[in-house]
This record gives sequence, C-alpha cells and structure tokens, in this order.
Amino acid sequence: MDASSLASTVDGDGGEPLLARYIASLTLPSAWLEVAAQCPERFGEGAMFSARAELVQTSLAAKLGQDDSQQTRIARLDGVDSLAVDAQALLTMAQAEDRAGFAVEVLAARGISDADLATSDNHKTTAQQLVSLAGVEPNSDADPRQKAYAIDALIGDSGTVTDSATGLEVPVVAAVEMDCARTEAAAWSGTDAESAAILADLVAQHAYQAFQLGYPTGDFALFE
Repeated sequence: MDASSLASTVDGDGGEPLLARYIASLTLPSAWLEVAAQCPERFGEGAMFSARAELVQTSLAAKLGQDDSQQTRIARLDGVDSLAVDAQALLTMAQAEDRAGFAVEVLAARGISDADLATSDNHKTTAQQLVSLAGVEPNSDADPRQKAYAIDALIGDSGTVTDSATGLEVPVVAAVEMDCARTEAAAWSGTDAESAAILADLVAQHAYQAFQLGYPTGDFALFE
C-alpha cells in the first residue's frame, strides 16, 4: 500500500476502526520517507508528512493505551559514514544545526520552557557530523559554523515568537526546530535514494519535535 492509501486508512476515511488505523500508522512514517527518498522533488513534502504521521501514530497509540516511547528518537546521524550528497548541501544543513544548537543553548540559559542543553548538544553534534560528511576540515575556512548567531527575534520573556513562515505566534523552541527542518529540506540536492532517506529522517525528526512542542501541523503551516 502506498503512502497516500495508508494515510487515508490512518485518517479513517473509509470508516476504519481505531485499531486498523493504528496498525496502518505504524508503517506510514517510513512510507512517507520512501517518497522523499525516491522522488527528489518531493523530499521536503515526504519528510514533513513523515513527521506528521509520527505525531498521529502517537495520538492513536495513546487512545489505545499503548506505550509509544519509541517515538523519542534523537535527531542525529550516529553511525552514518558517508552520504552521496553535494558537499554544499551538507554544509548548509550543518549551519542550520549549529544555529539551532546555539539558539536552544541561549534559550535554555534564559529558562525558556522546553529549551535544554541536551537538545542544544544534539544539534551541535549533528552539525559536526555533517561537516565531516561533507569532507571539510572542522574549524577551517570552509566550515560554515559561526558559533554565535543573531537571534534577537527569539529572545523574549513570553516563550513564544512570531513564526516567519505562518505569521502565527508559536512556542519559540518549536520555531527553532521547524526553522532547522525547513532549511535542511530546502538544502537537499541529489538523487541517491539511500542518502535521501537518511537526511529526510533527520528533517522529519526536527519537524516532529516542533509538532510535539506546539507547532501547527496543517498544510497551511508546512507548505507554500
């Protein structure tokens, strides 16, 4: 069953019972990642839909009283030794991760809810991994990481920020995660399906974290 058909089942479009919807939801995230991997022009769409499918799976699991703790995956590239991807695309992603790590670190220091140093460290680790995968010497002139970034728009006492993509007030850490996901999705350039699947999953995990933290999940918020 393809991703669109699975999504219809998960949504209960045909009156499917809750258990059938949940069973279909178990494979829907990976089905959307396969779309991202096989169709370069749908890379971002597949990654975002995969993240949204994970969120739906979590909701359906809760309704059935199931433990869905497996959904708390870390958005990193541990164990990835190589990617058949343009180096500049990887460096753009590395900078997005580094900026997100810096932003979350600053927000954590200000005591903003949901901002923690573990998340910041994960972003920075992923940035380092991407630089290495791009074949660039860390801290060389070719390394795009700036260590410090202008994040004045994120600094406030309310814990929310006006999202640049939707104009809506959203939790600030959710905005950081979604900005990272969007930048990485836009940076993708390539046709290697295995590499696309790995990076689409990275994008999806950032988007999923954003959704968990309150970022809107509607198409209006995700796609132009």
